[in-house]
Amino acid sequence: MDENGKVTARGETPLITPPKSKKGEKDIAFAASAVIVKDEIWLYDTTADKTTYRAIITVVS
Repeated sequence: MDENGKVTARGETPLITPPKSKKGEKDIAFAASAVIVKDEIWLYDTTADKTTYRAIITVVS
């Protein structure tokens, strides 16, 4: 992440993976929003349009 908060690189593997889907639900997860808080990115994601999760990613410079 640069000094303006722009993400400038991409990892080879996902930082988070959705929980196993329940029977009859689609195995789809997508980022709903992201907020920068000091040296962290708070990533909010949702699965099956029902449950919202937050992952906290610490940025190391």
